[in-house]
Amino acid sequence: MPYCLLACTALLAADAMPIRNGRFAGGPTTVLTLTPAQHQFLRDAQDRGARKELILTDDQRVALQMATGAAPLTLLIYDTRRGENDCT
Repeated sequence: MPYCLLACTALLAADAMPIRNGRFAGGPTTVLTLTPAQHQFLRDAQDRGARKELILTDDQRVALQMATGAAPLTLLIYDTRRGENDCT
């Protein structure tokens, strides 16, 4: 089963991200499929309570470049279901 990461960009209003039916609803999104190693890294970092800084593959960077015009080397991952990086 492939693991996916949803990268989203939007101007956020109020204190929370707009979520509808379990999905970000505040603007365009790009879905990235994680490699098994990336998935394990995020699981391990979550278990340790460590910062989740995901190193992107070349294909993931190209997908982001095509979708957004930017191709970062890394993404910081926050689990908003657990209240990470939540300003409320």
